Formats: sequence, C-alpha cells, structure tokens
Amino acid sequence: MYCSDHSQLICSTCVEINHRLCFQVTQLSEAAKEKSADLNNLSVRTKNTLSRMKQFQIYQEDRMKSLKVSYHEHEKLIVDGMRLNLTSYLLECADSTVNETHEHMQYLVHNMRKKIRSLLADFDKSTIKDKKEELTLK
Repeated sequence: MYCSDHSQLICSTCVEINHRLCFQVTQLSEAAKEKSADLNNLSVRTKNTLSRMKQFQIYQEDRMKSLKVSYHEHEKLIVDGMRLNLTSYLLECADSTVNETHEHMQYLVHNMRKKIRSLLADFDKSTIKDKKEELTLK
C-alpha cells in the first residue's frame, strides 16, 4: 500500500494504525501508475525546457556574432578617423613649413612630434581598446 498524504509506502498493519484517517491510501500498483505518469509528465516538461534553452543559446550566440561584426565596423571607423587626423595634420605641417628656416624647422618638428604623440595617446585612450578587451574577456 501507499499513502499519498504522507508519501510513504505502508504495510496493512500501518494502514489500520497510522493511516486510517488518510484520504489517499491506494494499492501499490495503482500508486506506481500515478507516479509513472508524473515522471513522464516531468520528462516531457524537462525536454521542452531544454529545447527552449537551446533555442535561446542559439539566439544569444547569433547576437554575439552580430555585436562582434558591429564592433569591427566601429573599430574600422575609429582607426580611419585617426588616420585622417594624422594625415590632415601632416599635410597642414607640410604646407605651413614650405618657406621656413632651418632653426625654425627644428621648433616645428618638435611641435609636430608632440602633436602626433597627443593624437596617438587620444587614440590609445579611446573606447576601442576598452571594448576590444571587453569582448576578448567574454
């Protein structure tokens, strides 16, 4: 016998002594059928949940791929912008130093180096470096 009220297997003596007030005392074979149905139900629900989790995982992996593509496009724009800034500055320097003396050129070269270092430092501090590290950590 099986007492569903207490979730216990019981003998015929225990039915009379401890479980006479219980409402759900059934034969063991009947209880096994009920539990088997419950287990089958649980199995189906587990399979459905697993299927949904796999779909969600695929969706998240696709999102990550999409984000990486977007990031690479953004990275290219940042690099192209830095390249344009450097090229523009170098052209500006070339145009402004056409008729300069040697002594004055030394001063201009020092300023050019300083400006280029500044541009490179700004690029190094940009979000590209941070975002790239963020993506590689994941």
